[in-house]
Amino acid sequence: MVSQLSALPDGPVTVAGWVETVRDQKKVQFVILRDESGALQLVNPATRDLEAGASAEEQAAAALTETIGALAHGTMIRVTGELKHDERVKLGGIEVKIATLEVVSEALP
Repeated sequence: MVSQLSALPDGPVTVAGWVETVRDQKKVQFVILRDESGALQLVNPATRDLEAGASAEEQAAAALTETIGALAHGTMIRVTGELKHDERVKLGGIEVKIATLEVVSEALP
């Protein structure tokens, strides 16, 4: 649950919930993930406009960027990533840098 994350040390976590908002900026994407206990900021460095011959890792990062950009409000997702405590984050002082994202149930836009 989101409310329990602040007690955990920085490191790998898996969280699930529904998408409240997506802010898709030029260099970074933010997703506000919510569950019944609260809200959490997810962050992804955006990868766009790949060159020909891009590595598999770069292609996976670009696919993640595209997936995040297409998320609709209310979509259920499961995210694995790196938990980081940062007092600058307004939502409880924690955020998760996305490593993998799975769409569990898609909401219609």
